[in-house]
Amino acid sequence: MREEDSRKHVVVLNALGVGGGAAKSEMLISEGWQSLGYNVTRFNLQSPPLNPKGVGKPLLYKVKLGLEKLRMAFLEKAKAYRFGFSENNIGFLEAKDVLELQPDLVHIHWIGQAFMSIPEIGKVLNADVPVIWTMHDEWTFSGGCHYTFQCNHFESNCGNCLYFKKPRPTDLSFHSLSAKLLGWRPKNTAFVSPSQWLTTQAQKSALLKNQWCLTIHNPRPLPQILDKPKNSKFVVGAVAADLSNIYKGGEDLLAVFKALQKKMGSQVEFVVAGEDKKGVFSEGGLDVKCLGYLKSEEEMFRFLNEVDCFCITSLQENYPNVLLEAKLSGLPIIGYNIGGIPEIVGEHGYTFPVGSYDEIAEAGKQIFENSEVWRNRIPDMRQAIKDHNDPLKIAKEYEAVLKKLENHG
Repeated sequence: MREEDSRKHVVVLNALGVGGGAAKSEMLISEGWQSLGYNVTRFNLQSPPLNPKGVGKPLLYKVKLGLEKLRMAFLEKAKAYRFGFSENNIGFLEAKDVLELQPDLVHIHWIGQAFMSIPEIGKVLNADVPVIWTMHDEWTFSGGCHYTFQCNHFESNCGNCLYFKKPRPTDLSFHSLSAKLLGWRPKNTAFVSPSQWLTTQAQKSALLKNQWCLTIHNPRPLPQILDKPKNSKFVVGAVAADLSNIYKGGEDLLAVFKALQKKMGSQVEFVVAGEDKKGVFSEGGLDVKCLGYLKSEEEMFRFLNEVDCFCITSLQENYPNVLLEAKLSGLPIIGYNIGGIPEIVGEHGYTFPVGSYDEIAEAGKQIFENSEVWRNRIPDMRQAIKDHNDPLKIAKEYEAVLKKLENHG
């Protein structure tokens, strides 16, 4: 039962409390609710109340996730697709655990990988409580994939899924989206995306085309500003925690780096925050300095402060936090015009269609040749983040959504 508290109560659902972009954004958004005077309870796998000891992940969750991934192992086209698809036929968190707290708002974030089953999610959406669902990828309205690539089956009903080795019209993706279409009847819900790209995708979907979908950017507080050194060479940085990830474009990053080296020779160097476990760079014959996984925000900003340009070749993205951090570090950005990437880059870099290796390399070369011009634009980059991603501004935008839901309800 709900304890006596005059503050409104927000219950937040997100599979991970730490680690990854969704967790970072959820934490900042939850802090935003608290800054406005709301009482916040966070349900995630790494902290109380779901994980009282705050160590590892609950055993029951591991069992349920293992069962889901065992089934996926027989269906997937390749192992790389395994964690790109969340069936959520079974789940760890139950709706009653959420609703018995009598929240004034349920704020859903990333709940894939067996965190909460589709039927249990439906019980929350169908309840008499306002819900805001911040979508960090396309899973909310798809048949199970977190990104649809060029597939548009989610606009009618899924099936013939590109993630499966034997796609069929009535495969698992068809049944998963059908379960959402039949079981979810959102009574008072706003579906929020950090990017306009994802909002547009949601509005085209069979599930959400008649729902309230809107864009609110992720918050990003301004860090302590470091003095940016002048490098003797043009240092291009990238973040690639897992180069084998089907979304992150590791092979494309290698191709862009090679194109840059061909154009600039010994004038360019490459530094990557991540590990080359699969030998993408070493087998590709390119000298790339890999820093390993950067565990803290301080390490990330020290890395970004040492490079001159940031490159992103992801094949699918929503609203990558690392680009906000790159702009705050005064870095022009080069890469693909995928998902919400162009919305962040704006006039502070260059984006191109997938496969435009030479064009991206030429843009990098032009940045190098006009380095002083770009250094003079660093204050503008930081101001752009302040204007669009200020935490208090974002918190008030979310509060305005809640007030509309309350008035509607």
